[in-house]
Amino acid sequence: MEKIYSKADKDVLLAIATTFQDFNVPRNEAVPASEFIQGAMMRVNNGGKFRPHKHIWKPFNSQYEYNQTKTQECWIVIRGLIEAVIYDIDDTVIKKVKLTEGSAIFLLHGGHTFQSLEDHTCIWELKTGPYEGQSKDKKFIDG
Repeated sequence: MEKIYSKADKDVLLAIATTFQDFNVPRNEAVPASEFIQGAMMRVNNGGKFRPHKHIWKPFNSQYEYNQTKTQECWIVIRGLIEAVIYDIDDTVIKKVKLTEGSAIFLLHGGHTFQSLEDHTCIWELKTGPYEGQSKDKKFIDG
């Protein structure tokens, strides 16, 4: 697992890149509980299950005292190869990470983009919602 921190502010965790090989326990939390997107790797044997449940509405502030929210994303490579480009909070490129089949990256703060490096690459993109349109969700980085 690779944690990528801001150079402009050393306390800001920009992204977490991980692969299937990083996890060798039944459940491993990949993302700190304080982030808006959560991610865990679960290894489950045949017949394994967990208690049925549903998620409930809760006050936004919760224990972390947030007064605003923003979109966070996760990309999971199903097939192929991508290069993720991670931008620092000052919009400078801080890291490029190649992600292969079975790899994931959690995009928490700063900016990001990716380029496919193989034909027929397939990824899942997961992000927090609700989505209220591009003008309320994104600021584009020039360059």
